[in-house]
Amino acid sequence: MTTRYCPECATPHECEAAENAARLELARIEANRDIEIARLRSGEVKTEAAAAVEIAESEAVAIAARAEGEADGMETVLDAGAPPAPDGAEPPVIVDMPEPEPEPEPEPPAPPESEPPAESESKRAGWWDGYR
Repeated sequence: MTTRYCPECATPHECEAAENAARLELARIEANRDIEIARLRSGEVKTEAAAAVEIAESEAVAIAARAEGEADGMETVLDAGAPPAPDGAEPPVIVDMPEPEPEPEPEPPAPPESEPPAESESKRAGWWDGYR
């Protein structure tokens, strides 16, 4: 059996001060629990799914803003590189050129005529000839 010491007087007994401190700590924990339950019921605390939706929406807005900025930057660069059009000038005429016909593939070379090999006059039978 363990002996408990009083935190107030440091003697090995349970005094009212220690019991009151324990009751006070329990009351504080229960009050915090009740506050959190009330916040959850009121919808003040976001669930993980709601937080994920909010994060996805903010990321989508950021991606769209970046894409729009890049497009504006590309237009600026293209406008800066194009020569200025003279006043009253007609727009340039664009002519579609037909695609060139592909060159015909070269014919593969004909295989050389081969002569049958000459048979040797003295062909001896071996043990492998029986397996044909």
